[in-house]
Amino acid sequence: MKSRNVVLIISDGLRWEEVFTGADGTLMNEKDGGIWANPVDLRKEFWRDDPMERRKALMPFLWGTVAKQGQIFGNQTKGSVVHVSNGLAFSYPGYNEMLTGKPDPKINSNEFGTNPNLTVFEWLNRQPDFHGQVVVFGTWNVFNDIFNEKRSALVMQAGWTLRPSATDGTPRSKLLRTMFATTTKLDVDYTFDSFLQCLCWTMFAPAIQRRCSSVMARPTIGRTRAVTTWYSKVADSSTTSSSSFGRQCRRCPSTRTTRHS
Repeated sequence: MKSRNVVLIISDGLRWEEVFTGADGTLMNEKDGGIWANPVDLRKEFWRDDPMERRKALMPFLWGTVAKQGQIFGNQTKGSVVHVSNGLAFSYPGYNEMLTGKPDPKINSNEFGTNPNLTVFEWLNRQPDFHGQVVVFGTWNVFNDIFNEKRSALVMQAGWTLRPSATDGTPRSKLLRTMFATTTKLDVDYTFDSFLQCLCWTMFAPAIQRRCSSVMARPTIGRTRAVTTWYSKVADSSTTSSSSFGRQCRRCPSTRTTRHS
C-alpha cells in the first residue's frame, strides 16, 4: 500500500509531558495553570493515578487510535529526547528549523518578517508532479511570512485573511466568510481552530468524501514547544486526522493512520 498523502500537523505549545503522562495535577487550577474551569470538575474528567490512563483521558484519539495503528516518539522518561538547535524557545525560529532542516541565527523574533530560506513545502511545490498540490492551513497569520507565501506560491490559508478561493460560493461557505468578517477577534494574529477546520473541510471534502484533514497551529506564549507530525497512509481515500489531538473528528468515524513524531 503506497502513501498518497503526507500531512504535517503541528500543535504549537503542546508539552511532551501532557502527551505522555496526561494532565499535570499542579497546573489544574487558576493560580498555577491559568485555568478558568472548576478544578474539581477538571480532576474528575482528566485525572487518573496511572499516567498511561491519564494520558488516554486527556487525548483519547491520540492514544486510542493513532498510537495503536502507528508509532509515537518523544517520551523523555524513556530516553526518547529531541531538541531544536536554534537556542530559542518560541515559534518562528522553531518553524524555520523544522521546515528547512537547519536553524538560522538571523531569525530571532516572531516579527522577523519574510523568511529568506527555502522550506521543504516550497521545494516540493517547485517539483512538476507536486506543483499546486502543496497546501498550508494555519491559524497564525505569521505563517504567510514563515512559508514566504509570495515567493513560494503555495496554496495558503493563514490567520483571519481569507484567500479569494477559500470558499466555494455555497450558502455554508458564504456563512463562513461572514463569520470571518464579523466575529470578534480574541487575538488579531490568529483565528479559531474551528474556523480553520471548516476551511479545510471545504477544500478537501469533494475529494475525501468520508474523511477530513486539518493542519493547524496556535502560538502559545510562555510554554515549551512540542512538534507533532503524522504521515497518513490510506488505500482508498485521502488523509485523516482529528480536529485536535484530543477528540476524534465526528466526520471521520473510522481512521487508518501511520504516525511518526
